[in-house]
Amino acid sequence: MGFLAPERVELSGEVAACARCHGPSGRGSREGGVEVPDITPGALGHSRTRAVGEVEDRARPAYSRATLLRAITEGRSASGRELGMTMPRYVLDDAEREELLAYLEQLGEHPDPGVSPTTLTVGAALPLTGRLGPLGQEAAAVVRAVFADVNASGGIFRRKLELIVENDAALHEPLSVTRSNAETATGLLARENPTRVETESSQRIAMPPPSDATTRLLARANPTRVETATSQRIATPPPPDATITSKWRGNPSRMVEDAAAIIAAPSATPPPLNATTTSEERGNPSRVVEAAAAPIVTPPRPDATTRLLDRGVLALVASMRRGPLPSDTRLAAEGAPLVLPLALTGGTSEEDSPVFFLYPDEPSLARLAVQSLANTRESELRRKPLVVVHTGGEAGQAWAQAVRAETTRREFLSPVEVTLPDGTLPVDRWASAPPPAVLYAGTPEGLATLLRVLEASAPTVRVLAPASLAIPEVVGASTARIHFLYPAGLGERAPELKDFVAFMKRHGLAPGHSSFQFGAYAAARVLVEALTRTGAEVTRASLTQQLEALRDFDTGVSPPVTFGVNRRVGIQGGQLAALDPTTNQLVAASDWMPLTP
Repeated sequence: MGFLAPERVELSGEVAACARCHGPSGRGSREGGVEVPDITPGALGHSRTRAVGEVEDRARPAYSRATLLRAITEGRSASGRELGMTMPRYVLDDAEREELLAYLEQLGEHPDPGVSPTTLTVGAALPLTGRLGPLGQEAAAVVRAVFADVNASGGIFRRKLELIVENDAALHEPLSVTRSNAETATGLLARENPTRVETESSQRIAMPPPSDATTRLLARANPTRVETATSQRIATPPPPDATITSKWRGNPSRMVEDAAAIIAAPSATPPPLNATTTSEERGNPSRVVEAAAAPIVTPPRPDATTRLLDRGVLALVASMRRGPLPSDTRLAAEGAPLVLPLALTGGTSEEDSPVFFLYPDEPSLARLAVQSLANTRESELRRKPLVVVHTGGEAGQAWAQAVRAETTRREFLSPVEVTLPDGTLPVDRWASAPPPAVLYAGTPEGLATLLRVLEASAPTVRVLAPASLAIPEVVGASTARIHFLYPAGLGERAPELKDFVAFMKRHGLAPGHSSFQFGAYAAARVLVEALTRTGAEVTRASLTQQLEALRDFDTGVSPPVTFGVNRRVGIQGGQLAALDPTTNQLVAASDWMPLTP
């Protein structure tokens, strides 16, 4: 903890960190017109003479351990001169003093992991095999192509970018979907691949030709047939009437749907008997059976993020993840940033987290839904409660909790919560006294049930849901009663795609699962921008600082991205969107709505 003299304004350790002013390398800077001195061992260990023309005499002898601690805790230099008011006075116990002195003794002496005179090494944790292998390979190919463009132009301060990908398939393979989810996924993946794909569980998924403009844009750039790593053929030529457009027409985010459609429950097979057990138990058949039934215990292998940190990468980019991981603790401890992971559930993190997300998570969208309704129905929300419907589980509870928190903050009535399939929808009451809106999150089957019941008994009730549920087969004839929360930009907020299309064509990359390709492209571009701003003396800390300083950065495939010291989600807001029944595309139903804290 530090204090600013003389008023002794309290500062947290994050705000008062040495690197905030002296720089990650400790070599000093100019902060707000104030010269911040070099605090590396070479500078502190030598005396300083008074410079010619210097108004204030800042000459001093070399610092000793005692005088350096005095400067840190009391604000007096080695000469006894009082240091400026912008230098915090730190309160440290004995252990903290020793740790800080040890840190200062080696500051700037060793480069951070992943930094060499010729290369900057970055890692990505992606599934390269298994059911999600094609998605991970597509993402890795996009990041490598972005790095290739940078390297062809001379690199970043004469350093080449190098990407190391660790296979994280084991993290995603245990995922399973229920039969109903898998059946719904049949329609979800249909808009990606115009062929029939037989999954590993021998379930066939029918996929008609793609209809969204994004896929047609990419297809025009590369009208070929591409065979994926799983030997699935993806036909990419555009329909005869396809036209190149510079706008990304409304289309739901597909990360969740792509993953759900591809993942199936892994088959269980009994572990084989090893040779040792067989020979030892040959005379006792009953023990052989017991040995066969007992699982073979193998020590868990570190996840891909941990393996990448072991290999010494500077940062991570575009890793695929479903939520927080145990390895996040190590990311934080080492200060290694993870830039725009391909998050299957959106993103949210603590202010000082090393993980920087592109889009908000669903609970944040629930808060946005309440804020949107407050702008148009505030008086009604003070008289009638909202209804929250979900299908249970942690995700459903998080959605409901976000709605409760936002309504409480705005002093609205507490919402009514219904959990499907066990909960009863009070549609008879809604028919005569409709709620301001129903906020739904959960399975597509649950949404289909809700919409059919409302259509029959309470047709005036409005529904709001995440855009990941904008599935024509689920919405059916209820397109007029449901709006979706969409953070990726529609209408005037839709990103331009011409540069992305040209990039894909230049590198011979075929259109695949567009949401993952867009996410990888955005992640690589954000990382390159932050590294470029960092300069030649790049460290993990300086990279994090430049990410925090990013404002309204155009990724080319998303709305502008902004981060901050207390902001780890780059796009904080969204729009209401409607599903066009003639095109099955999302169209803007509102202006852009910023998400207020």
